[in-house]
Amino acid sequence: MQIEKIHGLIPADKAALWSKQIVTVEGPRKIVTTEDIWIAMTDNPEFIGSLGLADVADKRRVLQTLAKVAATQANGLTKNWFALHVADLIVTVTILSSLAYVLWVGQIRGFIKHSEFLLIGPQYVVANPNGLAPFHSINGSDVGLTDGSKPSKLDALMGRYANEGIPRGAVIDPAKLSSGMRPLGFDGFAVFQVKLQPTVIFAGVNLPVKIAILVSPHMKEPKSGVTFDAYVLSIDSQKDGVSAVLAATQDDFLKIGPDLPQSELFAVGPLH
Repeated sequence: MQIEKIHGLIPADKAALWSKQIVTVEGPRKIVTTEDIWIAMTDNPEFIGSLGLADVADKRRVLQTLAKVAATQANGLTKNWFALHVADLIVTVTILSSLAYVLWVGQIRGFIKHSEFLLIGPQYVVANPNGLAPFHSINGSDVGLTDGSKPSKLDALMGRYANEGIPRGAVIDPAKLSSGMRPLGFDGFAVFQVKLQPTVIFAGVNLPVKIAILVSPHMKEPKSGVTFDAYVLSIDSQKDGVSAVLAATQDDFLKIGPDLPQSELFAVGPLH
């Protein structure tokens, strides 16, 4: 699409785009189409900032307009291909979806990443070379920002953990972390998954939480056995019970570990 045909850009926006060049195999040439814009934004992450637009509102208008064009082009290119969901840019920016095996896939994705950075700002990413292990308590050395800098504060992440591992460089979504902080002195605990008998005791509770667990071997009387204290790190309610990841002291785990496969487990409370 020719830049002059893009609805939503004012004359100053178009003039700023026309003033820029891209380098191709044939040599430098002026930007005249949307395809040229995708190339420019892929080659230069600061392309929109380099246009000399007056303020943030102008940048937002240009990005919103180009986002709609990219979405339209993407939908036209992928009528017979799979859909790939792309994260929201911001409230008024279209959710761009679905790019398939076409020449502009990488270039439009580059545009999307650049738009997210300008409109949303830097996001938390995993800086730990080994990634974040499941239930690892997040500390300052684990986290960086998408712009390569270190965050000034980590109040929203410190001490929390993810139920699944997160690889290095991946964006950290705070909504997918534990509600509360992992307890201090937790590193020496044994972490293991069990099936608890049906219960509503965890309804509305922010994890992790400490609770007494009753281990009742099948060959004994119902609800007889031994109890131990454990931290509940994650839960998944199922039809026949609750799948839970627990953390207990090594001593307790050594005592009850051999009985776990042939026992029923009950959450007996109280919650701490």
